[in-house]
Amino acid sequence: MKFQKNIENILAGIIRGILAIFATIALAALIFSGPLVEYLSTGIVLLLISTVVIALGGTLGSGYPGIIVALRSATIPIFSAMAAKIAVTMAAQGQEADVLATVIAAFGITSIVTGLVLVLVGQFGLGRLVRYFPYPVAGGIFAGGGFSLFAGGVSVAQPIPWNDLAIWLSPEIIQQWAPPLIFGVFLYVVKRQWNQWFVILILLLLGFAVFYTFLWLSGQTLEVARASGWLLELSDFPTLFPVFDFDDLSRVHWLTVAGQAGNIGAIVMVCVILLLIDVTAIEILVNRELNPNRELKVAGVANLACGLCGGCAGVQSLPDTASFYMSGGDRRLAGFAFVACILTVAFVAINFISMFPVFIVGGLLVYIGIDFLLQWVWMARKELPASDYIVVLLILTVCIWQGLLEGIIFGLLLSVILFVINYSRLTSIRSEYTGRDRISHIERDPEIREILDHESDCILIMEVQGALFFGTAGDLMGVIREKLTSPAGLRLKYLILDLKHVVFMDTSSVTLFSRLAQVTENHGVSVVITGHDERMGKQLEGIGFFTKPTSRVHRCQFSQLNEGIAYCEDRILDDHKASRLAGTDTLEGRLGKMLGDEDAARQMVPFFQRQEHAAEDWLFRHGDLGDSLYIVDSGTVSVVIDAAYGGEHVVCVYTSGAILGEMAVYMEGPRTASVRVETPSVLYRLDTEALQHFQLRYPESAGRFHAAIVKMIAARLDRSTRELQHHL
Repeated sequence: MKFQKNIENILAGIIRGILAIFATIALAALIFSGPLVEYLSTGIVLLLISTVVIALGGTLGSGYPGIIVALRSATIPIFSAMAAKIAVTMAAQGQEADVLATVIAAFGITSIVTGLVLVLVGQFGLGRLVRYFPYPVAGGIFAGGGFSLFAGGVSVAQPIPWNDLAIWLSPEIIQQWAPPLIFGVFLYVVKRQWNQWFVILILLLLGFAVFYTFLWLSGQTLEVARASGWLLELSDFPTLFPVFDFDDLSRVHWLTVAGQAGNIGAIVMVCVILLLIDVTAIEILVNRELNPNRELKVAGVANLACGLCGGCAGVQSLPDTASFYMSGGDRRLAGFAFVACILTVAFVAINFISMFPVFIVGGLLVYIGIDFLLQWVWMARKELPASDYIVVLLILTVCIWQGLLEGIIFGLLLSVILFVINYSRLTSIRSEYTGRDRISHIERDPEIREILDHESDCILIMEVQGALFFGTAGDLMGVIREKLTSPAGLRLKYLILDLKHVVFMDTSSVTLFSRLAQVTENHGVSVVITGHDERMGKQLEGIGFFTKPTSRVHRCQFSQLNEGIAYCEDRILDDHKASRLAGTDTLEGRLGKMLGDEDAARQMVPFFQRQEHAAEDWLFRHGDLGDSLYIVDSGTVSVVIDAAYGGEHVVCVYTSGAILGEMAVYMEGPRTASVRVETPSVLYRLDTEALQHFQLRYPESAGRFHAAIVKMIAARLDRSTRELQHHL
């Protein structure tokens, strides 16, 4: 079984290697065309070396042994544009002799830069950034690349101007573009009908057989066929390694290479996008989780090595890996066989490449171009919304009329515009409610709670989300100004802005907070900022946003929203002098207000036990028997639960007059949380046995107590429900 599996992997590697040779020749013919056609043989060897180096790097380092790192069709038109631009520039300078050295150096620099970027993106775990690249923009760029491949395929024998219809329809030119066009369409149609990984290879070999059968029957020699443009016109092939001699560095025009920074950046961007998209798809194909950051670094190292050889950049390829996988290639052995196949042709049968018919080379490019165009233009019309589809067509149009690089630049600008437009549709306010709907984590005396329920409409709470820049911050200011000037805004005294869900705040949005300070101060409204990180706090402190405690209108900050709400509640109680009065009440007085009957309160007082506790005492622990409830007479106690990430979390704080522990008593279950004494406190304890005696002796008064407890629980539930509604 192991031997059979190894044979399958070797055969998969050899078959894929033969296909790669066909593809490499076609891609080299696209790059080294026009003024560079005399260097086509060198270009073929250069791309073969590139294929070997990056494929070997992927085979050795990838997390999936059957993955293929390869030259990508989407980047080849950009390499072609780069080479053509260098050739034109140097011809204008009369430096044609140094064109090849400069082109190879530019390719090498591009691969090195691509490798460095891939390594850095992987090292810092930034692969997720591709999610922020708009899908329709990527589709438009790939569609533009497809058109460039298609156009290069039909004019692979000789560049044909697109704006002269008469030339296209002349018999001599038709003989040049019709065969690759027909063969490319034939490849695509058959592949669509018979979608097997080996179909293309069979069709390419069939094309070879048909061509040479026709040549034999017509009695033409290879020299006549080559002179007629039916075969590739190649000069002598250079040695396989090194194609680029480091002694040639003196012939490189580095300023011309630097002038290709735009094309270099475009190739880097396309490589990153293709790698991350295809790695995700490969995971689904092979049902195996891959580490995208590892794959980025693997491809980066492979491209660095390729760049030192003057080769073209490449990344992980879904189509190549899929054909490997479907033909049984799932081990590193398949990758080694793939590399060995290409090296064998390069060392032993390199001159065989001169036998390649032009229509097969061009037809393969036409096939790849049609596949890109139909996928991203025709099929995308059903998959994308109308607005996104228009973006694809716009970028494709720019690529056709101005060039692929211009289309990519246009796409990047369009992506920024789309981001601003789409983000502007999102509200920066995650939720909005008053202090009536969201109370602090402090449980207070029922009478004080009643005061807060009546007055808490003067607290407006806004949870802000997303990125705050000029547009979103301006919208936020508009909403706040509208609230302040509305009839309900006349009662507003406190504005709480919770920034917990804000991920970024730029300089322009920070300056808008200065305007917020002026507007709120003019309306006599204090502002409380909560949930912000240290960087945001320093930004606001830098503009003098926060005030001193003695100011008439406060602007302060707290780390948690609960703390900010508690601060506002305390200010309201101070205005009503309720917080000081709450601590002077007796147990009988508290029970009287709670039960609405002074006699019932006097009857119940003896059943409570007075307890004094020091700070850090535990009233009870999670899981303890729930056999008593408590009324806080003075001090503070906290309800504490164990956090999922370790440590503890304070759920709420009970102050003077608050009742706690009643749930476990009435449900006859264990404690669901722990209660810790925070400051020296006095509490009154009512255990279940005493409650039962009280109920037997004073059933009517006990009924009042039970009704008061139910009312208190219902009020808490009502507040929780209203708060939850604002988050749904």
